Amino acid sequence: MAVSKRYQTFISSTYTDLVDVRRRVLEAVLKLKDFPAGMELFPAADEEAWSLIKNIIDNCDFYILIVAGKYGTLTVEGISFTEREYNYAMSLGIPVLAFVVKDPNDLRFGDVEHDPEALHFLEEFRNRVMREHTVRFWASDTDLVLAIYESLIEARENYDRPGWIRATDILTESDMATLLQLRDENSKLVTENERLKRGRVVPAANLAQGSDVVTIDFTALTPPPRIAAPSRISPITPRTLGKVDLTWNDIIAHLSPRMIGELPEATVYTSIEQLVRSKADIPSGSIVRVRRDILETIVTQLFALNVIQRSPQKHSVNDLKTYLTLTALGREQMIELRAIHRSQPTAAED
Repeated sequence: MAVSKRYQTFISSTYTDLVDVRRRVLEAVLKLKDFPAGMELFPAADEEAWSLIKNIIDNCDFYILIVAGKYGTLTVEGISFTEREYNYAMSLGIPVLAFVVKDPNDLRFGDVEHDPEALHFLEEFRNRVMREHTVRFWASDTDLVLAIYESLIEARENYDRPGWIRATDILTESDMATLLQLRDENSKLVTENERLKRGRVVPAANLAQGSDVVTIDFTALTPPPRIAAPSRISPITPRTLGKVDLTWNDIIAHLSPRMIGELPEATVYTSIEQLVRSKADIPSGSIVRVRRDILETIVTQLFALNVIQRSPQKHSVNDLKTYLTLTALGREQMIELRAIHRSQPTAAED
């Protein structure tokens, strides 16, 4: 008997400007006999609800992102709740289905941002999403609902997600015990095979590594000041050029916990820019951009140091992104750099 699997999908967007279309998207997910989840489940989008939202996203199989004409309420981190949800879903490796409005100027006046600062952050978020995903554009509510419905059908076929299964469809305890035993034996064989095939490759001593310093040039984009009169034209964003010195250990310590699973290469680039921003002396709220060739050089160096590798996990033929993950040596360095070590032995060990 075929097992019927249902999936849970998180719907992320701003709310007040998309109430009607979110209702139609919820109905579309239900038509697929799946479980929709989103801010309709929460009493308010605030810091107290964030723990609950994370728990919901943890159990989702797919993440739908709708970008329209609003950026949304800012969190304590200085980003919108929508972008915060997006960052969390990305950190978990949940497949993201992104839908971006084709032309915000076609939206109703009350459904778009008029504050220059909010427009700036919306534009940055919109560009980031288009950089990190193959998005589908929409021009009307009907376009959007149809695109989401079609994309969910494709995603169910292309991604092997855990989903939810009725208890009556689950294998017997004896079957499960046998499968678990076979899985454990297979895991041991795979681990031993990798150890014998690859071994522990140590990088060449003439490569920059460890506490060696790398200087990274960056551009800081500072949000424009608020202006009194509303305008739909975003003012010119002030740009500042700068440099920051990092060690290779700094870079590995920052990236490695995020790459225990796998990350799209574009997300690795974004994470490096976040590290540069945290180390640079720039105004609060500024956005840091590092040239693509510099980011590619850093990633190439991490490959040469045998810290990262291309992910062996299979993806849909329609997924053209490159995914990266840690090597065995990379995991060792992560533990050395990030794990908490004892300062001295205990009395029982003396």
